[in-house]
Amino acid sequence: DFIVLAHHANDQCETFLMRLIRGTSVEGLSGMSRKRGKVLRPFLDFTKKEIINYAKTNQISFFEDETNQSLHYFRNRIRNQFIPQAAHIGKDFGDEEDFVKRISQLTNELQVIKRQRKKTALNWLSINIKASPYWWGFPREKWKALSAEKKRIIYREIWKKLSGKSLVKQKLEQLDEIIEERKSATLSGNIQVSSSQGTVFL
Repeated sequence: DFIVLAHHANDQCETFLMRLIRGTSVEGLSGMSRKRGKVLRPFLDFTKKEIINYAKTNQISFFEDETNQSLHYFRNRIRNQFIPQAAHIGKDFGDEEDFVKRISQLTNELQVIKRQRKKTALNWLSINIKASPYWWGFPREKWKALSAEKKRIIYREIWKKLSGKSLVKQKLEQLDEIIEERKSATLSGNIQVSSSQGTVFL
């Protein structure tokens, strides 16, 4: 019934740092979720060291992927260079294990914020969206009253529901411009946007 993956706290720490360096949102920094559909990750609270120690103590065989040491991959450079160096620089605050656990705890907190933000967006949509089989619409003035951050969250939820796809940052900015200037355009997912009589139509 489920697919159980073995991602652990070190993987979560690496994912957080990779996304931070590339540039992302709170959603991105929240890392991998414990449950997404049929995918489960029950080991996210345990470090790689803890899992290896458990395996050795209980005589459970395992193997190390030889590519884990290759610095050709961005994730491996984070794992083998960045994290040890960051832990060394912050050695007054604990060792590498402590560093990984702190990042893991931070991603847990960010996932709570992510869920709260999504709940807020869905609540706004349930109150303000009017729908037909052919379009969705919402009041332009109520939209303009939202903060830029809330708009981004609501954009993403709208696009997921209408097209099943994510709306990239450049398109987010374009959409806001379309609504502000009462323009019309077709964006990703073949969604047409227009503004008429105080209502934004998608």
